[in-house]
Amino acid sequence: MKDLLLAIKAELQSTVTAVLARDVYITEDIHLIRNAGGYPALALKDGGTDFALESSINETDTLTVTIAVYVKLLKDEAGIIGDSAANQPGVLDLAGEVIAALRDNTLGGVVDLALPVSVGESVTLAIDNLAVQMAPVTMRFERYV
Repeated sequence: MKDLLLAIKAELQSTVTAVLARDVYITEDIHLIRNAGGYPALALKDGGTDFALESSINETDTLTVTIAVYVKLLKDEAGIIGDSAANQPGVLDLAGEVIAALRDNTLGGVVDLALPVSVGESVTLAIDNLAVQMAPVTMRFERYV
């Protein structure tokens, strides 16, 4: 899982242009937001790993990772659908970019298959005087051992 998280982080830092590289990070909990750092941001959370024996010699490891997409709430609707006049992406825009960057991406051979599982319902999170909209993107990665 460690190598997968690092590969996803590097991939998203180089492909999702609306998010600064420093604002792509690994988190302990997608519901904890940083009051330091910038927005929009992407936080990677490790999921479970399932092991399946396909035959006497073939094993498939299925790893799940959630990528939380965060945008600052600045005006009505913009957190979800974006604001093109202000060049502000919404969580749905960024979720689409994350899926486009990771779908069918073997991440330099770290995995053999990458597929999106879901984009969860967006929620509002707040700390002090900061409010953000967050949507979780769940991806499934398979590794053939």
